[in-house]
Amino acid sequence: MTGKAPLVSRPSTEGSTTDHGRAVQWLEAAAHWERSAQDLVLAYRALERRIQDLDLALQARNRALEASLQEREKLQELLVCILDGLPVGVLVWDLNRAIVRVNRAAATFLGRAKLDAGQSVRESLVGSVPEGVVDQIVETVGRGGSCKVDHCVSVPEAPGKRWIRFHGVALTDGKARQLGGLVTLEDLTEVKAMEEEVARRQRLAAMGEMAASIAHEVRNPLGSVQLFASLMSEEDSPEKRRRMMAQVRGAISSVDRLLSNLLTFARPLRPRKQRLNPLALLQECLDFVEPLARQKGIELRLASRGPAVFVSVDPELLKQAVLNILLNSFQAMPSGGTVRAWVATGHAERCGEKRMEGFVEIKLEDTGVGIPPEVLPRVFDPFFTTRPEGSGLGLSLVHNILGSHGGCVWIESEQGRGTTVRMRIPTRSDEEIQE
Repeated sequence: MTGKAPLVSRPSTEGSTTDHGRAVQWLEAAAHWERSAQDLVLAYRALERRIQDLDLALQARNRALEASLQEREKLQELLVCILDGLPVGVLVWDLNRAIVRVNRAAATFLGRAKLDAGQSVRESLVGSVPEGVVDQIVETVGRGGSCKVDHCVSVPEAPGKRWIRFHGVALTDGKARQLGGLVTLEDLTEVKAMEEEVARRQRLAAMGEMAASIAHEVRNPLGSVQLFASLMSEEDSPEKRRRMMAQVRGAISSVDRLLSNLLTFARPLRPRKQRLNPLALLQECLDFVEPLARQKGIELRLASRGPAVFVSVDPELLKQAVLNILLNSFQAMPSGGTVRAWVATGHAERCGEKRMEGFVEIKLEDTGVGIPPEVLPRVFDPFFTTRPEGSGLGLSLVHNILGSHGGCVWIESEQGRGTTVRMRIPTRSDEEIQE
């Protein structure tokens, strides 16, 4: 045997360490990839569930939108049915003055087969309504206002004529922004016919009262004339004959005044207007009746409210109206009293059925016995009077005179405290147009 040690084969420590490190890295990479893959799968599944939820929400929203559209279509159909079923015509236009909605009645009232949406509102109305009236409606509504027009429309298919009331108003949203305009058309043919029949019957009744009143009023002076004429034939004294002649002239003057008032009441009033200061006219009337007022123990007071104003009126007619009221006041104060008169101005108020944008008011107030409540509604009726010597035409003439100037008059009274008469005369044109 030799002394040499046996040879043993051993793996390299350096190489095995490297392989082990690589294996660990691969394992770690595989674990990371597996975790990433799992995260990706989870994210995909979450996204898939999110997409499913969004899809369900979208389907629900689409169903709700579809239901809303169906409901809106039903409401629109209902609106069309309601508009077409209305006995009043309706015509709606936008800011470009193009029709956006119109019903069947509007076309019928205008004598048209139909009116189409998108057409100009002016083109729709002109032909049935005068251009001036159409422009007034459209322009007034365009400025945010409103107006009413009564107009007689000729309908070829229907006999006679049809009275239509056009009422235009501006359409605005909740923030007062204008969206367009609307005009309603109301058939007033039957109403006008009834008004004419009522007016005819009133005229017949007034004629009956007039005949009775005239017979009564004329009989008394004529009786006086006949009496004094017979006495004059037997009287030798010149002085007595002159006194009797004065009585005859007075009776004839009474008949003349009655007939003059009757003619003024019966004929249409055509005022010859002039520009004047109503305060000056009122002062002239008070100066005229001042001797009579002093004789009756009545004090006259005149006041003015506000700056001097001018109106366009017929001086003689307005003077007649004021004097009639003053004489009525004197008769209501047999034991004396006070009459206060003044002139004031106002704007944007109604007077009866009229709206006055600007007006002058003449106000006469007395401290007389007043008017009973049951009598007050009839004071402007022709030939209505509570005085045996009255003709019942004074206040009727006042009413007619103010009406001929586009104004109005009304009376406020309380028994035992006095009466106030207020006369209003417009200074600017009325919003309502009457054809």
